[in-house]
Amino acid sequence: MKIAVILTRFLKDYVESYFNSLSLDCELSYYIYNDFAHAGELYLELEKSYDGFLVSGLIRYIDDIPSNLDNI
Repeated sequence: MKIAVILTRFLKDYVESYFNSLSLDCELSYYIYNDFAHAGELYLELEKSYDGFLVSGLIRYIDDIPSNLDNI
């Protein structure tokens, strides 16, 4: 399984070191984003080449929020 990790430069060394310490059965590739727009651009560029994504930072928008979560 191929996983793209999209994160800030500040977190890259820490996250990479942490994941290397875990014996994960997947291939991780790291991509640095400069701002949230860039993170989205990276995802769109990479989406067909990876099985999954890990993205650091705040979630700014979720398209399919169930209506019963609106009042939480």
